[in-house]
Amino acid sequence: MIKISLKILTFLSFLFPIILSAQISNDNRTLFNVGGQDVSVSEFEYVYTKNNITGDADYSKESLDEYLKLYINFRLKVMEAEAMGLDTVSAINQELDGYRKQLSKSYLTDKTIFEQLVKQAYERMQKEIHVKHIMVQVEEDAFPQDTLLAHKRIVDIRDRLLKGEEFESVAKLFSDDKSVKSNGGDLGYLTVFQTVYPFENAMYNTEIGKISKPVRTQFGYHILTATAVRNSRGSVQIAQLLKKFPLDANETDKANVEQKAHELYKSIVGSGRTFEEAVKTHSDDNKTLHQGGLLSNPYTGTNWFETGQLFDEIEDVVFDLAVGEISKPVKTDIGWHILKVVDKRGLLPFQEVKNQLKVKVERDSRSRVAQEVMLSNIKQEYGFKEIKGSKTTMIEKIPETIITGEWKNDNPEMFSGLLFTFASKEYTQLQFVDYLMENLRRSRLTKKEDLLNIYYKRYVEEVCFEHEEAQLERKDPYFRALMKEYRDGILLFELTDEMVWTKAIKDTSGLKAFHENNRQKYMWKERAEVVKYECNDAETVKALRKIISKKTPSEIVAKINKKNEGAVTMRTAKYEKGQDEEVDRMNWAPGLSGDIINSNGTITVIHIRNILPAGPKELHEAKGYVVSDYQEYLEKQWIEELRDKYPVKINNDVLNSLINKR
Repeated sequence: MIKISLKILTFLSFLFPIILSAQISNDNRTLFNVGGQDVSVSEFEYVYTKNNITGDADYSKESLDEYLKLYINFRLKVMEAEAMGLDTVSAINQELDGYRKQLSKSYLTDKTIFEQLVKQAYERMQKEIHVKHIMVQVEEDAFPQDTLLAHKRIVDIRDRLLKGEEFESVAKLFSDDKSVKSNGGDLGYLTVFQTVYPFENAMYNTEIGKISKPVRTQFGYHILTATAVRNSRGSVQIAQLLKKFPLDANETDKANVEQKAHELYKSIVGSGRTFEEAVKTHSDDNKTLHQGGLLSNPYTGTNWFETGQLFDEIEDVVFDLAVGEISKPVKTDIGWHILKVVDKRGLLPFQEVKNQLKVKVERDSRSRVAQEVMLSNIKQEYGFKEIKGSKTTMIEKIPETIITGEWKNDNPEMFSGLLFTFASKEYTQLQFVDYLMENLRRSRLTKKEDLLNIYYKRYVEEVCFEHEEAQLERKDPYFRALMKEYRDGILLFELTDEMVWTKAIKDTSGLKAFHENNRQKYMWKERAEVVKYECNDAETVKALRKIISKKTPSEIVAKINKKNEGAVTMRTAKYEKGQDEEVDRMNWAPGLSGDIINSNGTITVIHIRNILPAGPKELHEAKGYVVSDYQEYLEKQWIEELRDKYPVKINNDVLNSLINKR
């Protein structure tokens, strides 16, 4: 059993492009029957309309017939996979469970609140806030006394600022942020998703020039001031020519790098030399050397950069340049940069970035807001009811040694009390204690009440969300359709791999026979048998031409390089017309080309040794094409067998009613 998650998604998207906006109709009429199983119009339309992105799902007769044929073949294969018991294979079911768990996450948040968070993120994208902050570090699970001390410190620091002390001075004296020595607490301009959510909220909600109230994050307590606000500068694509400082560079080394950078800048702007040529020959950035210096954004995986994603020294420079402009050399800690603005764009419309924002919100801590609302709704829907006093009684029964992990529940009978009811089920104290013992981890908390309340909250959440997750197929038609699609896709992939793809590769005798029976499909056109010699200089070319007709290519190279090592190299190849421009420019007959001067100063001489007539390709020469065609042949045969095994009956009246439905 192979790992197939990514392969399945790719395979499914090839068969039926995954567009989540596909509509699920309520049309339960039977469109066709395959092997005794009815398939409804609703099921077919869900898959069919997913193709809307290409404009092909236009409900024309041609489009419907073509897609129906594909979908019937799909259902035939799935039916065969079920008949073979593939749906009971544990590895496949584990794969399906993993996908279900991942997919369900996006369904276990309150959709209204989630959409509000997405819109809030877009609104915040419009503005960039200049922020300064002071941090008092304290662990998220610190001892209560440490948390209290940290809170007192941040309040005292805030009081000093409110009394008029300079922010930078106070930051350097008291902030635990390690960067404060160099920046005085100044974080520059920031925008949405560039800090943790509580900090971001304070950043956008604090009036310009005011001091925020203390903000708790996983890093500690913060106070911040917003010193300025500006409209979004959009995003920029940039290329760079980098001259790095050597390791352990002294001042002389740095001065030499600076001088070299300025000389290169002058050569680019003053001599007509292109920026890309200069990058290729002089940049110390090996990652971008062969891409014209184009930088990739490590935060997004794209070539676009926004505020807060570049060196401070570089950011203002590139956003102030026009597209195509080249900056004077800019110094950073790693060296000197000559920068070119490749492209710019403003903030994209909401509809264009909505899906990206959804992914970011889902991965961000702010999604917890939507989960909390969802949890409240689940509790209300299924009648969550805590038994008054039961939790307190249970906590009293658990000794303080639970803090150190030394306690074992040797008397389960004492936890027989009912803890809460939910979804017509009763949950006892013992069930929670069992959960606690299984999940308990070391903690810095010193009070058992604090520890047990945290685990109790987690337990209730898990009970509620697991119940809701189990209802998703029943409650949400989109979730149900996606799970069915993925499940069928896994079965289809596994069976097709066994019956077609792998079989075509392993069935060597069948592949040979198929090639022999179809040799006329795999033909070479007339080809030139060519040797390309690359010589260091004109003298080498002269020596080459004297002996080229008297010796083999290997002998020629050995003879010339014996006197002057590395003076000539060669490579042999066979070309059809149109495959090599230099060969095409020759007379397509045995002979030598003229001298071809290369950009690096070397000289190429082409020798057409022979013209090979058109003829059939051997199996090893056309194997990729033959395997592909053989797979197609096997699949056609297989489909015919399946249609005999599982008869298909199409309800043409229903099918015709769909024509031109739009």
